[in-house]
Amino acid sequence: MSDREFTDADAQAAREQWFRYLDAVEPVRADLHTYCQHLTRTIWDAEDLVQDTLLKGFAMTARGDLHGVDGPVRNVKAYLFRVASNHWIDQQRKARRSQLHYQTEPEEAEEAGEVGSAIEKALQLSSPQEFIALVL
Repeated sequence: MSDREFTDADAQAAREQWFRYLDAVEPVRADLHTYCQHLTRTIWDAEDLVQDTLLKGFAMTARGDLHGVDGPVRNVKAYLFRVASNHWIDQQRKARRSQLHYQTEPEEAEEAGEVGSAIEKALQLSSPQEFIALVL
């Protein structure tokens, strides 16, 4: 980290960056929310997923992903949908690991392990869209 202090000019630049980001993602926000609701099946979880996705997207602006002609992202909508998909899949994996960790019956753990192996195999062989299609 830098020893340089965060100045008012830095805060102003950060605000300007935030508003440029909001302008870039606002046209796709409604579609993103609909997509997240389709993934999560609840309005509240969808809103959480949208917020997480937008925050991750904003963090990527520091790398220049969403802005500029030479940036790696040409389609903001596709980029944010991919971020949402990956984040949702990560949440599902984490929830499954937690569930396996707290199981006490050996038979249940073995059965869950078999299901988990099948899911992991599907995740390794499929794109996020194909996995979502399998789950839904």
